[in-house]
Amino acid sequence: MSNHDGEARSDPEELPEAAPEEIEAELEETKRQVFAWRRLLLQSIGFALGAALIIWLVVRAMQDPAAWQRLRAADPALVAVLLACSAISLALNGAIFWIAVQPLRRLGFMELQWVNAVAALFNYAPVRLGVFVRLAWHLRVDHMRLREVAAWFASIAYTVVVPLGAAIAAALLFGALGLGMLGVTLGLILVGGIAAPALLGRRFVQQRSGGLERVVTDPVALWGSLVVRSIDLGLWALRMMIVVRILGMELSASQSFMLAMAAMAVTLNPLGRLGFREATVAFVAARMLGGDGEDLVARTSQLAVIESAAELAVALPAGAVALIMLAGRWKRAKQTRARA
Repeated sequence: MSNHDGEARSDPEELPEAAPEEIEAELEETKRQVFAWRRLLLQSIGFALGAALIIWLVVRAMQDPAAWQRLRAADPALVAVLLACSAISLALNGAIFWIAVQPLRRLGFMELQWVNAVAALFNYAPVRLGVFVRLAWHLRVDHMRLREVAAWFASIAYTVVVPLGAAIAAALLFGALGLGMLGVTLGLILVGGIAAPALLGRRFVQQRSGGLERVVTDPVALWGSLVVRSIDLGLWALRMMIVVRILGMELSASQSFMLAMAAMAVTLNPLGRLGFREATVAFVAARMLGGDGEDLVARTSQLAVIESAAELAVALPAGAVALIMLAGRWKRAKQTRARA
């Protein structure tokens, strides 16, 4: 690594662990903010709206029994690849968290895989708890400070927005998959990968960040996260393409790609995981196919429900197993804090 003036410097050491009383104070403050009544009200409204959307989509999807017959008759290999896309995507997301935290702490790879699986499971809760689960674990078990976790998560968000925004911009510009779209996507990711370290690597930022700028200025952490996230976007697109093929829909690979990017973008909304992504997929697919008849609504609803169910089919068992794997360490961490 090198500083802004071009002088070589050695890799920084891990940041020191937080004191027990500091961790507990920050954890209590995090609980207070997460479970504030305004936030709970907003998330509850979001869950109710999402649940209503899901029910509406399922009712619409049931209006075309032929599509369900196509699903039952689908090539088992296609179904296996569909589920594999979800499983690999979940693992890649855990890997990104592991790559991104390396400049701050040397956390275990499998630990972050289990935490990621639990967070994915809890994102389906009426109150979206995935972020809180991660915060609680890393503060209490890994003895990280809240500002460290916040910087780490901010870098994760950046490495989501850059590839996703680049892919959407390129798709809107070219309208079809091809070398031009690929070139623009890679070019925009390159710009994003250069811009943030150039800004945060400046001396005045380093003097005020307490070493937290490493999550972006470390080239392995940043570019590793960007590359893995780009692969993850490809898996989202492939999963959508497989469902389109199973249902025999007249959507091109380019349209399926755009649907997948829209689905991922809507997943980032603060109201909740359930319903909004599926409704977006159904709505956008209907516009792409150019119609609004009952048959079309049923088919696009099936597309949205099946694509989302392929993720849920992996998230539920993975999250349940992860809860079992992490329970013992969480209990020991609580006991250690109690004795301290």
